[in-house]
Amino acid sequence: MIKSVRAAAAAALAAPLLAVAFAAPANAEPEDVTLSVDARGNFVEVSIANNSPEMITCNWVATNDADPDITNASPHWSINPNRNWVITTVFIDGDYHLSWSCVGQSTDETWGTGETDEPLAFTADSTSGSLGSLGSTASGSVGSLMYGGIASLEYGSLGSLEYGSFGIS
Repeated sequence: MIKSVRAAAAAALAAPLLAVAFAAPANAEPEDVTLSVDARGNFVEVSIANNSPEMITCNWVATNDADPDITNASPHWSINPNRNWVITTVFIDGDYHLSWSCVGQSTDETWGTGETDEPLAFTADSTSGSLGSLGSTASGSVGSLMYGGIASLEYGSLGSLEYGSFGIS
């Protein structure tokens, strides 16, 4: 009988320790993975910072507030630990809400809209901060050597070294 009492006492004391040892992983910390949006006219830069210690897979979708059928979405991207992923894309004029999601590839941790953040609102507006248009003869047109051109070395171009480019930093 003494052995059964000792066994019961040991089991009672061990139960909380086992519960802690086998508990579900902690919730993702909001600052581990963050997304930001920077709209400059119709050019919108979306940046995801992975400050977590693991590889993550992310995607986002921006929906036009006036017409939910107008969306702009990213493919699923894998982002290494302690790296940033940045893309600049063009939106038509309007107000948008961007929802996003990231998941750890080796854990079940998740970040994004509904998990650690709310949808992000932004406005794409060709009358504020636009860098030019394809039909323009001023700077920002196709072939411009200043900014916004396809061959630009400054910003707003396909092969840009600064703004308007797709890249991972």
